[in-house]
Amino acid sequence: GVDQQSMDEARILLGRILDAFVGKFNTFKRTIPQLLEEGEGKDLITLRSKLELPVQAVLNLQVPAEHSKEVNDCKNLI
Repeated sequence: GVDQQSMDEARILLGRILDAFVGKFNTFKRTIPQLLEEGEGKDLITLRSKLELPVQAVLNLQVPAEHSKEVNDCKNLI
């Protein structure tokens, strides 16, 4: 069994992870419409490369050192 303290810690960690995940989508929400507007009438290949850059940047983000223990703890709980 898992004790209540572990469950509470897991819930807090999951909340932080979900908050960070949702924050990434807020970045997309601002960036993608701006890039689409800039790309009106331009070559689709150029537009696609501009859209892929922020997506790759978000996907390649490293977990800050101060959060890496929390992320690993959460992975262990899962």
